[in-house]
Amino acid sequence: MKRALALGFGLALFAAAPAQADNQTIDGRADLTWDKPNVVVAVGETVTWTFSDTSQNHNVQSDVPDLPDTAWNNFASPIGLPAQPASYTFTQEGVYKFICVVHTSTMTGTVTVGSAGPPPPPPLSAQQFGNDDATPVVLEKVSVDKAKPKVSSVSAKRGSKRGSVRVRFKVNEQSDVRVRLKRGGKVVKTVIGAGTGAGFLDVTGVKAGRYSVEVLAIDVAGNRASLKKTSVTVR
Repeated sequence: MKRALALGFGLALFAAAPAQADNQTIDGRADLTWDKPNVVVAVGETVTWTFSDTSQNHNVQSDVPDLPDTAWNNFASPIGLPAQPASYTFTQEGVYKFICVVHTSTMTGTVTVGSAGPPPPPPLSAQQFGNDDATPVVLEKVSVDKAKPKVSSVSAKRGSKRGSVRVRFKVNEQSDVRVRLKRGGKVVKTVIGAGTGAGFLDVTGVKAGRYSVEVLAIDVAGNRASLKKTSVTVR
């Protein structure tokens, strides 16, 4: 399914009533949604993501991470078919957004840790009702896309606003694009967008210093492009 270029956008999250605090298991379903997109846990408790749908590539990872928990900022499980379970133990209060990078429009959610306020209620269009038609449908067999997307023309420079970096690139097919800024071998900022063709992503809140920049594209079939790198200095 084609999507218009939407680089630099804020991803919309469809929230649902959070589950009660306890260790939680969240499953990626065949309808390309999480069975519990919003859960509540206490500090020190663990969330495990599983993938009972074995017909699709999946993963789970932090979504637009800007939290003090640096381990969560780097949390990302490998894309797989089938995808392997992944777990994370939360040690700090807050609201943590997660996503399947292959299905960014439907497989998003939040983990609320400790006393942080619950996410907002979902719009009516995102709610599931008891009379929804659950009749199974026969899916058309299609060939599996194994061609990797290609990323080119990668460059990075200071943005127009103080403490910002603009990363430009080209991607040859519809893909989710992930830009990471690293310093001293450690990821300090990550931004995710989606689209095809020439585009850019802006990274904000960047402190002064020299950074390595990594650009990764993953197409809708889960194929990963070769990682492209450049560097930038922020003053």
